[in-house]
Amino acid sequence: MLSGEECRKRISTVGTGCWNVPGLTYGLKEARGTHDWKNSAVAGAITGVALALTSDNSSLEQIVQSAITGAAISTAANVLADPF
Repeated sequence: MLSGEECRKRISTVGTGCWNVPGLTYGLKEARGTHDWKNSAVAGAITGVALALTSDNSSLEQIVQSAITGAAISTAANVLADPF
């Protein structure tokens, strides 16, 4: 059973990921002047790193894996949302 503090940490971590990707993607779109998969990849990677750093035991390997996973998921979601 999770304690109240552990539940709060997990919920806030998921919320961070849910709000970071769209915000960063929008910011990159405005900065670059285009909306493409590259914006989603960078936003996903930054969010993955942020989520990994909230972990109690974040190693360099975990941070890199989270960045790659975040970039892959965000890019796939972007490509699948508008395939043609």
